[in-house]
Amino acid sequence: MAWIELHQTLPQNKKILRLMSLLRIDSPQAVGHLCMLWLWALDNAQDGDLSQFLNSELAFVSGWRKKPDDFVNSLISAGFLEEDKKIHDWYDYAGKLIDKRKSDAERKRASRDKATKEKGQSDGSPSDCPNDILKISKINLCDGAGNRTVPNRTVPNQINILTTDTNQKLISKFRVLAGISNRGFSENENNILKLWFEERKYPFEMVEIAYNINIDSIQKYNINYINAVLERWYIEGVTTPEQAKADIDKHKEKNKYCNNSTYDFNDFFQLAVNRTDHKCEAREEKIQANAVNV
Repeated sequence: MAWIELHQTLPQNKKILRLMSLLRIDSPQAVGHLCMLWLWALDNAQDGDLSQFLNSELAFVSGWRKKPDDFVNSLISAGFLEEDKKIHDWYDYAGKLIDKRKSDAERKRASRDKATKEKGQSDGSPSDCPNDILKISKINLCDGAGNRTVPNRTVPNQINILTTDTNQKLISKFRVLAGISNRGFSENENNILKLWFEERKYPFEMVEIAYNINIDSIQKYNINYINAVLERWYIEGVTTPEQAKADIDKHKEKNKYCNNSTYDFNDFFQLAVNRTDHKCEAREEKIQANAVNV
């Protein structure tokens, strides 16, 4: 599990105090927004370079719901971001994780090199195994008498091919859905689509619903927004299109007495705190009480 290093002095750090002053917020909010940005960067900007992202995207993933430019400019003024939108002293916060990932990558590479070298030295096939079988596979398919000793692996290989083919079809469908025809996917897009289609095996309709929510909310395609919607569902155990639609209906019912009755995922990152809208509930109770009195 990925993590970052935090110090107990962060809430009273002079940079935090500066950020509080610029954004006119309290210490818990300043620390919260900053930590959310750092945690998101662990997976989406491991080198700490945020220059490829829009200010609106950075504000969104940090839980900031007011003017995005004010938020990013305040981070720069407070010293948490450089002028080129690189996270200041990023290695101090994520250095151990970066080193571990680098070490793991080197270890896996060394393991692959060793396996390749050993495979080149000996394929493990007996000298009296028929030549035609040796040409077909380097796996030891024969015993000393030339008899076949392992089962045919054709079916599992076909399953792997079918799985890969299915994922590619899902990704192609998403490309059509999002209107992406004149460019390749970014690394971030590839990672997100792989996560939901291949690793977590979400049906295409789930991603399609999340995409529609993204467009309805901000009127333009944003893969990070789609990922945020899917992450919320994943956290809450919503894994089927039927459950997703029920969650949307539940949200609309909960907010029917508020001005905003649409399914708005702008409160997604409030899951870490309290997502209960007390004002909305109070207004609902007041309306219901008036209805009873009448």
